Amino acid sequence: MKDVVIVSACQTAIGAFGNSLKDMNGAILASITMKEAIRRTNIDPALYIGIIHYL
Repeated sequence: MKDVVIVSACQTAIGAFGNSLKDMNGAILASITMKEAIRRTNIDPALYIGIIHYL
């Protein structure tokens, strides 16, 4: 079994129900936060084996 480490975290913007984020696709919003979390690590993305996104 390989070690699992958390190297970064990021959250989406918080908006009011039915307000500015209402038309944003959930998968696209999640991908924005995942890309930002990866960017913050300064680790080569090719080295990542897996990324888990929790709601």
